[in-house]
Amino acid sequence: MNQLMTPQTPHTCGFEAFCRASFKQLLTFYQRCSLVFVDDQSLYLVSRGDGKDRISFYMTPMSLFTVTDIPIRACYAVLNDGAEIEGYYPLFNDAGPVGILVLEANSQQPQHVNTQLLDALALGLDNYRLNQQNLALQQELTRREQSLTHAREQASAFSEQLKELHEITIKLSKLYSLDELYHCTVEAGISRLGIDRMAVFIMDKAQDRYFGTYGTNESGEVVDESYFQNNIPNVPFVQEALTRKDYLSVWYDTPLLHDTKEIGVGWNAMIALWHGDETIGWIACDNFIHHQPLMDHQKEVLILLAATLAQMIMRKQAEEQVMLLNKELEIRVRERTNELAQAYRALADANSALQRVSSIDSLTGLANRRAFDERLETEWINGLREQTSISLILIDVDFFKQYNDRFGHPEGDGCLQRIAKALTSCVNGNKDLVARYGGEELVLLCPGITAAQTGVLAELCRKKIEQLNIIHPVSGINDRVTISLGYVCMKPVNGMSFKNLVCIADQALYQAKQTGRNLSVQADYSLRDKIK
Repeated sequence: MNQLMTPQTPHTCGFEAFCRASFKQLLTFYQRCSLVFVDDQSLYLVSRGDGKDRISFYMTPMSLFTVTDIPIRACYAVLNDGAEIEGYYPLFNDAGPVGILVLEANSQQPQHVNTQLLDALALGLDNYRLNQQNLALQQELTRREQSLTHAREQASAFSEQLKELHEITIKLSKLYSLDELYHCTVEAGISRLGIDRMAVFIMDKAQDRYFGTYGTNESGEVVDESYFQNNIPNVPFVQEALTRKDYLSVWYDTPLLHDTKEIGVGWNAMIALWHGDETIGWIACDNFIHHQPLMDHQKEVLILLAATLAQMIMRKQAEEQVMLLNKELEIRVRERTNELAQAYRALADANSALQRVSSIDSLTGLANRRAFDERLETEWINGLREQTSISLILIDVDFFKQYNDRFGHPEGDGCLQRIAKALTSCVNGNKDLVARYGGEELVLLCPGITAAQTGVLAELCRKKIEQLNIIHPVSGINDRVTISLGYVCMKPVNGMSFKNLVCIADQALYQAKQTGRNLSVQADYSLRDKIK
């Protein structure tokens, strides 16, 4: 048989070019040529030719298990057992087998493959192996450099956020009230920690409800959300966050909510505020605005922020308890002082009269806004101590501006005076308070009655004013003067400001005015209970 000579060596040209030139010569006498690479007992296809114009070279070798037309068992028999199989030529170097040249004969007489060609292919495969190893090392080095760069960037970002958190903690420690504490926490979260939206919620486990403090609206602005209240969600995501200390629960690709309404999709994170072994609330945040991922260093900083905020909430609540004790002490001191100051009663009576004058609205004779605020704070503190409910009814005279414009301010003043007198006749003067809240707005403060009794009282007031038959031809809803009422009845909650009671009643009053006026609406989360 004729001998096939190697056209070139892999030293004078690239290994790929050498394989292509060798395969072109071999394909003159063979139907198919395949060069198999051996690496740690694994077999890979490096080059293949199905015709002089169909020669492929693989820079990344293909596993022979994906090539169905080369018998793997025959290849291993040639390499491991030294079997002589027609068309299989093992390629060796000093260390052992490096590959196999597989030749499939055509109809012509097969040619003897020159040993120089086999040696050259073995040398080329050895160089190919070294090149593959070098490429793998370079890729691993690149991966490690990228990983190191990423770790440095994360460490730098974490260090910067720790500095921000330190400054935030100092600022929070200087605040005087819970209201300021909640507001400042949310503002710092979105302006200094890179969080899109954040909110702080306070829990009342006894009622299984939670209450809003401050949060972020859909535009990224910090807003007062003290009006918000709802039942604590009994879902795995929330329960996991509320039962695991120092743990940030993150929910990805989930609906994002604002006031229980869906506004988008993204990640939602929640971390509980703990006092010892008791959960007192939580911080919630999401990426609604910029849709940025939540980084690992941000998670750590949020956990630290939650721990700091929980401690400060408890400290502020303790301070409020001290204030409560101080007020009780003041009451006791006042009682003792009155007993010892009988000789100065005339002066005390004069001072008392002066205080009453400063607390009375000159037009209606009712308590003014200042007196109402003071009484509400006192009743709130008593309710906290005694765990009794407080009822508040907020009243607005319907279309009073139109009444003034039609009849003039003197008639408007007289109208308010008649309404004030009628409302006063509806309440218990010994313990209830009727006050002018501002303009045509009046308010009733009634401690110690139930929600049902509050609803009955609100409806009594509405009918009482309607029965005054004060003509109002430009009302738009009735030919007489009418009122709209929003009312709430609840027990004070630790950590909540007494001002929230007015906010909640105002929400109900707004609902009454939006629904059609001349009706009373009970404040509830869903505002379901309406009394026509």
